[in-house]
Amino acid sequence: AMEVLPLLEPEEFICPLSDELMANPYTTAVGVSYELTAIKAWFSKGRMVDPSTKEALQTTLLTENKSLKAKIQAWRRDNTPTDDGRSPPIPRESRAPRAFPRRVSTS
Repeated sequence: AMEVLPLLEPEEFICPLSDELMANPYTTAVGVSYELTAIKAWFSKGRMVDPSTKEALQTTLLTENKSLKAKIQAWRRDNTPTDDGRSPPIPRESRAPRAFPRRVSTS
């Protein structure tokens, strides 16, 4: 029998601080991406170094890593099977709302 291995996220999708799949990747001044809540918690302890590279940071300014975020969202979408094995449905938030609610004619 073939062994079914758990699906592993690409390494670049994992936050080096929390060791979890990132949902909101932000990049430090030296170019390493972290989950936003994890890196903010790190900075809140007064640590002015990059957690991965240990480089001193001149700034705690973070930049949203939009391309990585998009890659992670696409990976999650493609790798989250629904109960019946079909592709998962598009989450409600990402569907465009209808401009006008449909009126039910009473005539």
